[in-house]
Amino acid sequence: KVKAAIDKVQGLQSQWELASVEVALHRVLATPNASPKLLAEAKKVVADVDAVVEELEAGKLQDPATRKAKVGSAIQALAGLEKEWAQAAGAGGKLHDLEQQLAQKKAMLSQTEKQLKLATLEKELVEKKRLLERLVANKHEQEEQQKQRQEDDAQQQ
Repeated sequence: KVKAAIDKVQGLQSQWELASVEVALHRVLATPNASPKLLAEAKKVVADVDAVVEELEAGKLQDPATRKAKVGSAIQALAGLEKEWAQAAGAGGKLHDLEQQLAQKKAMLSQTEKQLKLATLEKELVEKKRLLERLVANKHEQEEQQKQRQEDDAQQQ
């Protein structure tokens, strides 16, 4: 009788463990930034764990060895999924770092382009000022020549 009670408690314990695993897996499926491959693998593991939980709840797994094997395989599937997610998180971290570097370099490029445009505009402004100074000087020279001609004409008359 005691052995039956222990088996029943162990069966409940495995159900609780699987139920908590199932809840965690459903949260994983709700992760918005996961890759389609990881989500497909997670859905497969969730389906496997759900099947084991349903069998336990329905009382189909009366044999302790079978129950232990099914729960063990579900836990192994979960461990494999955890390893894949950890690898993806490592790659995701690298990707995030690279994206940050890219954003920084784009910001630097934008700033450099703005500085180059400013330098080009300043150069054009200096060139136009020189041209304006030459034109003003030519105008003054022509005005002086005109005055000189008028004075020369006035003196000749």
